[in-house]
Amino acid sequence: MLAVAIVSVAVSGTVAVAAIVAQLWQQRKSLEHDRKLSDLDSVRGVMAEAAAVLHRMEYALDDANSMLRGWGAEFFGNEEREAPYRALASVGREADMHKGTLRILFGPEHPVALAFDTATAVTLDAYRALWMIKMEPPAEKGTPERREVRQFVEEQRERVENARENFRIAQEEFVAAAHAAGGAQLPPG
Repeated sequence: MLAVAIVSVAVSGTVAVAAIVAQLWQQRKSLEHDRKLSDLDSVRGVMAEAAAVLHRMEYALDDANSMLRGWGAEFFGNEEREAPYRALASVGREADMHKGTLRILFGPEHPVALAFDTATAVTLDAYRALWMIKMEPPAEKGTPERREVRQFVEEQRERVENARENFRIAQEEFVAAAHAAGGAQLPPG
């Protein structure tokens, strides 16, 4: 009987230890799952904010390109025409904040971070092209300097237009990478 009692105690002790280990393992898996869901929710929020910044950047680039096409060297002739330049500066500062967050969350070489970096870099190039126009001294009509200024402004306008096209590509790459990283996984149909 003593042997049966010892075996009974040993088996029940082993079962209890196994139950405790199984409970701890289940709890750990549950915590890991909760963390993954929390991280995914956080990452999706950051990507949505970054996408919204890119959207505002797109509008600012479109406005700048349109205004530059229409006004050329007179782009900075008044506050209203200059508004896209200020909008690019504002959205550029906003993008800089998101750029760091995306790099931290995904790593600097992740396609999400790289596409966002590219979009902000080409926007900065457009902003610099506009700044160069702003810094160009005015020239009197009918002078050779006026023709040089026109040529210079045209070169910068092309630079802004190229930046806009490169921005579109980077924006599409960002959307595709963001979807792959944390987009909804819906059934086909």
